[in-house]
Amino acid sequence: MSTLIGLQSAKFLLTSTATVDYDQSQYIYFSTVSNNNPPARKIIVEVEVYPQTNFTKEIIGGSLGGLAFLALLTAGLYKAGFFKSKYSQMMNENAETDLEPGTDGNESQTE
Repeated sequence: MSTLIGLQSAKFLLTSTATVDYDQSQYIYFSTVSNNNPPARKIIVEVEVYPQTNFTKEIIGGSLGGLAFLALLTAGLYKAGFFKSKYSQMMNENAETDLEPGTDGNESQTE
């Protein structure tokens, strides 16, 4: 994969120079420095060019790995009985206690 300059990766210096030009017959430039020349600035920046990366494999692998982990976690919780409903078990216990006569939850005292 080649970049804009035709290289895989490169490092180069970018130099920018800025000066102020003005109409000297209309304006006066005053400076505290001995020379009264308008300011000129030079900026040097180091630029690095990297190849464009493709993360498609990482995204697909992470998604499939996450789904596999979720499936294993769900299977483990199902095997441990995490998803079993206790409502039917409670209903069966209530039905058994209702069938036995004389059991209302209070002990009767007979003398």
